[in-house]
Amino acid sequence: MKRYGLKRPFLLFVGNIEPRKNLSRLIRAFRTLNPPGIDLVLAGRLAWLWKEILHEAQHPQSIGKVHLLNYVKEDDLPALYQAALAFVYPSLMEGFGLPVLEAMASGAPVVVSNLEPLASMVGEAARLVSPEDADDWQSALSEIIASPDKRKMLAEAGKARATHYSWDLAARETRKCYEIALSGPDRPIGFYRS
Repeated sequence: MKRYGLKRPFLLFVGNIEPRKNLSRLIRAFRTLNPPGIDLVLAGRLAWLWKEILHEAQHPQSIGKVHLLNYVKEDDLPALYQAALAFVYPSLMEGFGLPVLEAMASGAPVVVSNLEPLASMVGEAARLVSPEDADDWQSALSEIIASPDKRKMLAEAGKARATHYSWDLAARETRKCYEIALSGPDRPIGFYRS
């Protein structure tokens, strides 16, 4: 990961840098834990209300340990996921959480908020954490850093779980929804004509 100046093992977040991603809490939990020789990498574009997150990342105890990469090219993401010690996703609200699925497919162990739809997506294949509990995040980070066996188990489980998702499956399921909606007697008039 020389391209991004990453020389030590790191925990990785990928997504927009914004409040709903809960990054300030993640940075504080990481800073309090202060794992020796481990960095925290946040990869994503600065979206909205990002200044507090940047302020947390620039805290004197975070300097040199928390890295903001800004936008990372899509072609670079698989290597970044694979190089990470673990992928962390503390989001407070999600529509789906595509980076979580990408991380699992790449073989990264995942630590993720226990909210829906993330919890259903990962099942038993990730370490689930209460998004608003800084102590729980600190404990989860400590556990994932300290246990190579746990990382290996989560990486294998995540990779297997990711095979349940594909764009082909998403297209088939979406088509089924449209077929059901359009075949019933209660379909909107003028929406579909046979």
